[in-house]
Amino acid sequence: MALALNYAALSACSVGSECDFGLCKATSVRPTVDAQAPGPINEPDANAPCNLLSHPKDSPSCVDESFGVFVSSAAQEGGNGSRVAPFRTISAALAQRGDKSRLYLCEGPFKEHVVLTLPVAIFGGFSCGTWAYTGQRPRIGNADPGYALDIQNVNEAVRIADVEIVAASPEQLGQNSIAVRVVSSTNVTFDGVTLIARSGSDGAPGNDGIPAAKPNEEPRASLNGRAPTRLGILTATGDWQPESGNAGTREGQADGGAPGGIEAGSGGGGGGASVAIVSLNANVTLRGELVVGRGGDGGSGGRAGTQGGAGAGGSGGIAVGWLTLGAEPDLRAVAVRFAVPIASKGGPGGAISNAGPPGVQAQSARIEVLSEDTTASASPTK
Repeated sequence: MALALNYAALSACSVGSECDFGLCKATSVRPTVDAQAPGPINEPDANAPCNLLSHPKDSPSCVDESFGVFVSSAAQEGGNGSRVAPFRTISAALAQRGDKSRLYLCEGPFKEHVVLTLPVAIFGGFSCGTWAYTGQRPRIGNADPGYALDIQNVNEAVRIADVEIVAASPEQLGQNSIAVRVVSSTNVTFDGVTLIARSGSDGAPGNDGIPAAKPNEEPRASLNGRAPTRLGILTATGDWQPESGNAGTREGQADGGAPGGIEAGSGGGGGGASVAIVSLNANVTLRGELVVGRGGDGGSGGRAGTQGGAGAGGSGGIAVGWLTLGAEPDLRAVAVRFAVPIASKGGPGGAISNAGPPGVQAQSARIEVLSEDTTASASPTK
């Protein structure tokens, strides 16, 4: 499907900074895909009955305790979810909402990881205090790594509107930054959202081989580790695992892909991914903007030891808007922007011939199932 790539203008700042991800005050990365010429504004009828099929900005009578609970990050602990005593966190609102089907969020930010396992509608864009709709979107996402929003096994409708969902920067080598994961859910809609993934981290370097314990021992046949042939795998739980380089061998295994002892160099780790949304066997509709960083560079392979082969370099990390296994997402109006428009590099090999493959920047990558446990690999293409 053709995508609208209407990039928002950015203020001048260094590549990969907060400004590039739309997270500094001088920057606006709101979607421009639906821009229209100004026209007359038709105010919604505040006295009309609530229509739960409509956005609350079009049916303001729905913004009431009869239909949902209210959430403000500035609220005191112990709120009951009303407009005057809102919950402080989204997680608390989800746990204590009872039979209410909606959450109304004011400005935020909400520094938490949100996990959804039941149907719900979450609407941002409200003013704290008055709870009037302003369109000011709150930000969701914690400072530590992990999915900012994780939707698991929901067989009824989930709707997320008017929010920014931001993945944290990685803290360890070879770690991903992925804003949203959706797994085995039948009807998930994102409306007017921005999903932001930071850059993945570089892969860990492999360890060099060391001389054999007996320097006068007759050398044994050894092989250098094979370079990776894929960029990573998507596990059955929807976790992306970057592909590491293979270790060199000491005993001369046929594939050069298993450690042969401390005399051989180990493989470099794969670079972490930057992905706005991972969708595994789920039906997703999305309207908004996806902001993606850069995949981490692959780690270097360890050098050969006296009696062992060299390790291969790790794969470069992927940077994609959406990573999909199963149904393709329904992209009504989506802009994809690369905050760091430079593809990652594969890790140098411990030998000349076994460097890791470079990563890829692409709007999307579709996964192909390789085995019965649904572990899958990808070599994304534009």
